Amino acid sequence: MRPLRLVLLVVLAALHIGAVGPRPPAGTAGPVTVDVAGGRYRLAAIEPGWPLEACPALGLLTWERTVACTPVAGVGRPEPEARCEADGIDIAEALLAYGLARTTPAASPAYRQIEGVAGVFGRGIWDDQAHWPPWR
Repeated sequence: MRPLRLVLLVVLAALHIGAVGPRPPAGTAGPVTVDVAGGRYRLAAIEPGWPLEACPALGLLTWERTVACTPVAGVGRPEPEARCEADGIDIAEALLAYGLARTTPAASPAYRQIEGVAGVFGRGIWDDQAHWPPWR
């Protein structure tokens, strides 16, 4: 594992500790967006689990890193959907892995698998679900 990814794992795990409260119903939290080179992109195939938790993690993932986005849908709209990477790390994948986002119906099988692993290990929004209503 590269040192940068290990540091990222530790930082995002620390963010997970402070995550509390029920998650909103699917589709009500709004998109996760990234501003790159004067443009704003929605991260494709994910939505935030807790809106206030995804934002700090997104900042940590992109801070002082080169962010590159490749539009995948909605080109020409104000916020096209894109796959974005920060120094080679897939931002959506990282948010899913730590339970700070969840997949949408348009997600790839790979994203769904990453979300499933986060659920098995009880990360982020998947921690102690017993008291949350079954929105999904």
